[in-house]
Amino acid sequence: MRKGRSVSAVAVLALLLAVSGCRYQQAKASWQEVLIRCGAGEVLEGGVFYGPSDQAGPGSIWRRTNVGTYRLRWSSAEAKGSGPAPVEAAQAAPCKEGRFTLVRLFPTQLLMNPLQPMDTEFEAALDKTDRVTVRVRGWAVDRLAEGAFGGRLKEVPAGSLLRKDLDRETIMAQSNGVRVTGFAVSMEYAPADAERLRGRYKDISIRSGKAGASFTGKWISPTVLELSADKDIYVFGRLSEVASVSPEFRLMSPALINVFGPEYEDPSQPLLGEEK
Repeated sequence: MRKGRSVSAVAVLALLLAVSGCRYQQAKASWQEVLIRCGAGEVLEGGVFYGPSDQAGPGSIWRRTNVGTYRLRWSSAEAKGSGPAPVEAAQAAPCKEGRFTLVRLFPTQLLMNPLQPMDTEFEAALDKTDRVTVRVRGWAVDRLAEGAFGGRLKEVPAGSLLRKDLDRETIMAQSNGVRVTGFAVSMEYAPADAERLRGRYKDISIRSGKAGASFTGKWISPTVLELSADKDIYVFGRLSEVASVSPEFRLMSPALINVFGPEYEDPSQPLLGEEK
């Protein structure tokens, strides 16, 4: 009986992972379509797609696990310390189709972020839409200013959690990022569904937490809800292994990654096998 239960548990876990991986790939494909409509081409290849985030970006710190997955540990702001972000921000190219409708799409595929999962009931409510319209002002590929970033990392105090992370063999820095400006999603609902959504969720906005993106929600008509990003967002980035911090900051070539959804990992908590 125990063996049967164990097999069942493994089967359920495998199914959950398969479903999660499928949703992640659907989200990536949806964002790829958005960026193709903007004239960006196939820019979501060779790195980690993590969905909309105003926390991750060039200079964020990641860890590669021993099973080949990737976890965000420090946001760009946390890693840079005080002062301006060490980022070479590119001039944003205007989106060729600044506003367009996507068919056969759940809107949360453009809002989901595996680093900051959405409440499942809220997600299901948003997805009961009849029409999804996307608005994008522009896009760019920003790069990490390695010299400035390395200088900041050298100032990280010895014994700090970030310094401890930088000494790990599997630590990586995000060396570039696909930035999207002026992003918003409008969702049209049947009158009854819109009324239900209004009644259940007084505040329809989404907050970024430690790894996601903030979206402000407003009803632009009795049946149309718009969620607009509060800031520019990053959706994808290439990761490079940190070869050394001192005496010279050096990154390896960007890793070519093909990975299911990454995760957020609290750097204040010990890793498996480590003492706090």
